[in-house]
Formats: sequence, C-alpha cells, structure tokens
Amino acid sequence: MSAEFEAVYAHKGRPSVPPEMLLKALLLQILFCIRSERLLVEAIDYNLLYRWFVGLNIEDKVCDTTPPSAPTASACSTKTWCACSSSASSTAPTGRG
Repeated sequence: MSAEFEAVYAHKGRPSVPPEMLLKALLLQILFCIRSERLLVEAIDYNLLYRWFVGLNIEDKVCDTTPPSAPTASACSTKTWCACSSSASSTAPTGRG
C-alpha cells in the first residue's frame, strides 16, 4: 500500500506520517468515537494499546498535531483510495474453495 501513497506525500519539509499508521489511527478514531484528531493524538500518546495498534514503541513520539487535516485529506483522496481499494480487492481471497 505504501507504493500507492508514495506519490501523494511531499519529499520536502518535515517527515510525513506513514500511510499505514495514519489509516490505523483513523480506524481507532472511528471505532472509539474520538471527537477530534487532536484528541486522537492525545489518546495515542497515553494509551499503550493504541500505540501498539498504530505501530509505535513506548519511546516513539506521536506525530505533530498542528495540521492533521491536510495529510488526511491528501492521503484519503478519492483517486488514491480507489487505487488502494481496487488493488486490495483484486488480491483478496474470494472464499470459494
């Protein structure tokens, strides 16, 4: 999945959040009804289970919260999402034996 997202992220400026980590964090936000991205980052910062799910170690720093919506909007654009979901559905098992 990283190959599809690589074109979306800029190569200049501060390091980007890995797409897998971003999607896992958004999944946590949806499943646990966390109201905002700022609260989500705070929850990931202190909850060890959230840190494990997202892929952070205890010592790792949680991403910066200043502009969380810009990477989310670009990473979750319709074009990128369709490309990822179509590649995932083409490799998904059908369950037919």
